Amino acid sequence: MNQADKRYLEAIYIISMRHEHTRAVDIAKKVKVTRASVSRAIKRLEEQKLICVENKSITLTKIGLEKARKVYYKQVLLEHFFAKVINVSEEVAQKDAEGIKHYISDEVCLNIQKFLLDW
Repeated sequence: MNQADKRYLEAIYIISMRHEHTRAVDIAKKVKVTRASVSRAIKRLEEQKLICVENKSITLTKIGLEKARKVYYKQVLLEHFFAKVINVSEEVAQKDAEGIKHYISDEVCLNIQKFLLDW
């Protein structure tokens, strides 16, 4: 799965936590892309069996939910580490976590988590 697909999965996850239905227009606003881009992404994510689309409502499959949670968790973990441990501003922490989370390994995240628990 590429970085763009991870962004869409995370957006669907975040929207679904706040609203009963997730629609393409909501995703486009969250990710700041066109509806055409979202349509292409939806097709890719459906082919990978990460989402289901029914009556214009988009839901994560079990596998999609697992992957989306993982991406979201990395964002939250990195933001917390940057802001609380190395004392960068919330804005910088959020921006940098957004850029790094798609590339950082699970091993590094696990070690950051362990560090934070002992800190």
